[in-house]
Amino acid sequence: MIREGFVQKKTVLITGANGFIGFHITKYLLKKGYGIIAIGNPQTLKPLSYYSNLLSIEHFYLPSQSFINIVNIFRPECVVHCAGSASVPISLVEPYEDFQNNTIATAFVLETIRKHCPDCYFLYFSSAAVYGNPSRLPVREIDPPNPISPYGYHKFLAEIAIEEYAAIYDIKSTIFRVFSAYGEYLQKQVVYDLLKKFSAPSNLPVILHGKGNETRDFIYIDDLLMVVDKFLHQPQYGIFNLASGIQTKISSLAELIKFEIGSDRNFEFNGVVQKGTPDQWEADISKLELIGSEPRVSLEEGIRNTCGWFLKTLKKELRS
Repeated sequence: MIREGFVQKKTVLITGANGFIGFHITKYLLKKGYGIIAIGNPQTLKPLSYYSNLLSIEHFYLPSQSFINIVNIFRPECVVHCAGSASVPISLVEPYEDFQNNTIATAFVLETIRKHCPDCYFLYFSSAAVYGNPSRLPVREIDPPNPISPYGYHKFLAEIAIEEYAAIYDIKSTIFRVFSAYGEYLQKQVVYDLLKKFSAPSNLPVILHGKGNETRDFIYIDDLLMVVDKFLHQPQYGIFNLASGIQTKISSLAELIKFEIGSDRNFEFNGVVQKGTPDQWEADISKLELIGSEPRVSLEEGIRNTCGWFLKTLKKELRS
């Protein structure tokens, strides 16, 4: 679905293209006219196959010789690395597997770029989990990491590898420390969990984990995509917080989602705090603001959009 006379932009290779962030980036950049090599589940990516600038869909797990082959064939100008495990609870149960998926896989991608595509721009999606429980808020990129989960440690180790390759081998790279990203198609984490619970047919109170006064810094997927587009046009190297810069109590989020769903169910918190879960998060986004990439979608608007998608999806499931 590319217009006649179209001139393709940069060639971008996206790992983890079937995940929440990876899928949205793939779809967004295809619409923008980038040549895309998508590494991910073909079934998930099938709806995008009609784009003529979708150069290839590949399915393998990193590390893999197939990745080296693809880099040599297409010579991408940018690699957007979204692949990896993304679950704190699973990382606590399977720490070595998480280490392989997040740290080893990232090091492999970097080494492939160094050997086969050294001028390629590397864009990595890390996580606010590297901060753990910050000693100050809002937390800045220069504040010391203090991970409290295997997932957080492994993301931080991946960042160290990226900084090594940037410093020693001049691999041009950007690290995004993503806080609580949400939006359409995300089917896990707190926003989706609340949508499911408040839409369930019951008169009983909704039971939620934690105490309710925990805070998160939410960023809507459209704002995240805007930042990616900006960096592809004008690369900025180093570490950047990807967030709204506003902390929101989980109890306030629950109230908002309850309203948007139209539920009359009460909710209460069970006081159980899961291991590896941070208490308070709020990002300093001064670096994003300096380059004009600050988020524009309010939490209210983002939740309204996400709720609309959820209810539409729920209706389809009930009809099928």
